[in-house]
Amino acid sequence: MPRVERLQDVSKLYPIRWLEQYVLDAALDPDATIYCHDYLTLYLAIRVRPFCPPRALKQAFDRLVARHDPLRMRFVRTDQGWRAEVLPKHPVGLIVEDLGPMTKDEQQAVVIERTRRPLTALSDALFEMRHLRFGTSGDVVLTRANHAILDGYSIALMIDELLRILLRLPLGVPPMSYGAYVGYQEKKSRSRAARKERFWTEMLLPPCAELNLGRAAKGLGPMSPSTMQQPLCFDDVLRPDDRARVEALCHATGVSAYAVLHAAFSETLCRLAGQDTVLVNGIYGRNDAKLASFIGPAIEIAPIRFVSAGGCFQDAVRDVSDKIAAVAEHLPTDQLHPDGAIMRGLQDAGVDSMRFWVLAPSPTGRMKSSPFRKFFEAMSGGSIEYGTVTLEQVPIPGLAATDAEMELTISHTDAGLQATLHADKAGYDMDALAAIAEGIRAQLARS
Repeated sequence: MPRVERLQDVSKLYPIRWLEQYVLDAALDPDATIYCHDYLTLYLAIRVRPFCPPRALKQAFDRLVARHDPLRMRFVRTDQGWRAEVLPKHPVGLIVEDLGPMTKDEQQAVVIERTRRPLTALSDALFEMRHLRFGTSGDVVLTRANHAILDGYSIALMIDELLRILLRLPLGVPPMSYGAYVGYQEKKSRSRAARKERFWTEMLLPPCAELNLGRAAKGLGPMSPSTMQQPLCFDDVLRPDDRARVEALCHATGVSAYAVLHAAFSETLCRLAGQDTVLVNGIYGRNDAKLASFIGPAIEIAPIRFVSAGGCFQDAVRDVSDKIAAVAEHLPTDQLHPDGAIMRGLQDAGVDSMRFWVLAPSPTGRMKSSPFRKFFEAMSGGSIEYGTVTLEQVPIPGLAATDAEMELTISHTDAGLQATLHADKAGYDMDALAAIAEGIRAQLARS
């Protein structure tokens, strides 16, 4: 049963955004799949050999959660609806399990079992850290968090700070409190409100026709927590000559690789559907210097309306780049709230604005500025030694790479820029993804 607390004094509670409401809706849905819950959980496991000092890790955990309010958050339902509450201390503390010596395979099984345990927006602790002690075969530190309280940037920042604490390095200025963050975001949302309303009305209304691909073409409804499953995955969208074309276009136009691939993906969707416009989502919000040290749910999600440029791909790229910049200037905003007039207008027209995404999830900017950049890079590809201690990341296969109908994920690999298509199995097959990948390459060839 969901937690219900009839609190008379809500002055110390904080309103939630639609993103937190989305995660709460998934927690409240009795039919939400394991894939949905896995996608909404962020996790990382690190093996430490010969062992991780228990006292040092507990002190580091206590300092970390005391320093960052969202790590002590929970959600409560009040007479005024759902609210976020920051607790004075972490509800469960560092979890220590003495499990005895195990092989790597046995350790892996334990880590995966602990990872798969449900951690929803209604769990007692939305952030947890487990110290799994395996005796002479080393330890594993497993960290999990619900997506309602952390984003991908936060994970990188949190591990950076955890290492700083363990190594007794300076942490810098205290981060913004959650209450200050909420107030700051509300103030920014109210700023230039009329201008933002005009911008988002022009961007999203009148609604463009629902793109006749995938789920819509098959008469299926929008994605939901109850329909999520492991998506199809089409790797290696880009070949060496495609990477060279992206690099050349970025150099010639001054736009980002993200904008180039966004335009190629969007144009391909339109051409395959025989339509002129499509809404494509992205994540914004971490370009604010005041949030640089904030560990919390600071991302903003927003769609742009892509309009096919016809014969000139470079025009499409410049248009996407300009729109991305304009979107960032008009966030945060209340105009994208599900109960607002703009989003209701889309819903009334039968448009699912969350179908298509382009993401570049790796927080490369933070990694470049971290003193542990080489540490992160080395650990993700194997093990690293620090004095007498060896660290390595324990691989945890994700059950779902996206909750969207289709997502183009952009990453940087040893081979250079790469892109992967993830798509709902009910709406697409591998042939359909191959056609989209070919369409993206064809657009790049036109540049």
